[in-house]
Amino acid sequence: MVEPSQFYLGDTVTIAGSGFQKFEPVGVSINYGGGNQKATVGTFIDSNGGGAWKIVLDPIRDAGTVSGRVNQLVESGIVTILARGADGSEASAPAVILGNAPPLPEPPLDTAPVLVPNTDASMVVIPQIAAVGDEVTIYLAGFRPDERTTVNRITGARADRPTGLAWSNIGSGFPNESGAFSVTWTVDQDPGVISLKATGTAGTNATAPLVIVAEK
Repeated sequence: MVEPSQFYLGDTVTIAGSGFQKFEPVGVSINYGGGNQKATVGTFIDSNGGGAWKIVLDPIRDAGTVSGRVNQLVESGIVTILARGADGSEASAPAVILGNAPPLPEPPLDTAPVLVPNTDASMVVIPQIAAVGDEVTIYLAGFRPDERTTVNRITGARADRPTGLAWSNIGSGFPNESGAFSVTWTVDQDPGVISLKATGTAGTNATAPLVIVAEK
């Protein structure tokens, strides 16, 4: 008679009956105690020619006088769904009211990526010996994915800070998912051995030497 037989007050519930008189008006209530302790959910539901009828309550909480009896219905837990016909027919079925709403689902496990300490980054320059005017490719690895990284050439000590280094930017980029990327640079430095240094915004660093010779 009741589908489902246990439900929350916010659920859609279907109540149906058969064996009533032809076209007999039917009233349906939820009885949670003796006497007049009930909530009416439907009145004047007409049975069809075969004495059957059906009512859909969506949600059942908003049907009839249910909203005014919520506390009593929830506290009762198990109630009687009672259908009474105007010609004396009657049917009943038990139902279990689980409450106002289903419990909230458990929060998902924290699947956020866990940052690990920076790996040892590396830098390789190809070719390692280049003439002024040559183009070299600088390969970098070991950086964090998408960590903005700047590649600089170290040109010497800073005049205003002897312990510091003077440098100039020769390229930048964002490492891929494996923490690698590359930049190209056309050598415009005087011959000699220089240091290249890559610095990432997450604190990852890498260095490599480059030997520069005179123009060919």
